[in-house]
Amino acid sequence: AAAPFPASPPTPSPSFTPEQTGEERETEVEVALSPGEKSLCASLRLIEVDLPRTLPHLGLFGPRGSLYHECRDILAAWAAFRPDLGYVQGMSYIAAVLLLHLPPGAAAFSALCNLVTLPVLCGMYKLGIEEVESRYRIFYQLLDRICPPMRMHLEDIGLPCELFLLEWFLTLFSKVLPLPFACLVWDLLLLDGEITLFVAAVLLLDLSKQAILTAGDVAEGREALAGVGRIATQGGAEGFLQAMRRVRGQVQDEVLMAVSRLSTIEFSVKSLLL
Repeated sequence: AAAPFPASPPTPSPSFTPEQTGEERETEVEVALSPGEKSLCASLRLIEVDLPRTLPHLGLFGPRGSLYHECRDILAAWAAFRPDLGYVQGMSYIAAVLLLHLPPGAAAFSALCNLVTLPVLCGMYKLGIEEVESRYRIFYQLLDRICPPMRMHLEDIGLPCELFLLEWFLTLFSKVLPLPFACLVWDLLLLDGEITLFVAAVLLLDLSKQAILTAGDVAEGREALAGVGRIATQGGAEGFLQAMRRVRGQVQDEVLMAVSRLSTIEFSVKSLLL
């Protein structure tokens, strides 16, 4: 009698040999993935690398930390939600701060999405030359108003703003400032809008201008920049808020208009269709 089912085809041999490393096998698997899936895989690997060095003094976001899995999950969810942007270094700090104030899950994820898609930040996370340069120009406009000699001095010693401003923005100041003061910047961002980011960046330099302007080379300049968070917070929370208000009061109308135009030019429906 004929067999009720045809014989099973021979099992295909694996596409890798036992001698191949896990990394080589992973590379072969990724070849078959779509671009979006490849982007997600790259994001997940970078998240695993970044989390242990996110707010390390708290000990909460390393593999044994109590918020490690929660932070990894909302960052992975973001990377899957927006594969066009994916995970960018700095987002782990934003997710970490949110998890210190919000319950894990939907609340923290929604807040993360809302923050990183603010036009000033989103343009930075895209890491496109034109988008990033437009934010540097706004920063320099305000810096020239508040502390005129600073820009030329930084460039003279080899410290243009791209060497520090990108990190300050992408971490929402939660790396350069002590956490309570970074949270004050976040509060002002939610109250007064994205101009707060430029005000905070200029303020850090202005309060540290004595150390920065006396730096004679790039090494001394980097050392001075490493101390801006400590100097900016010496007056306590009230002194910091007063200094923020002082700088905010000197913001030119053209700077405010330039910040407003970022969302119109880069994120309007019209620009997306063209």
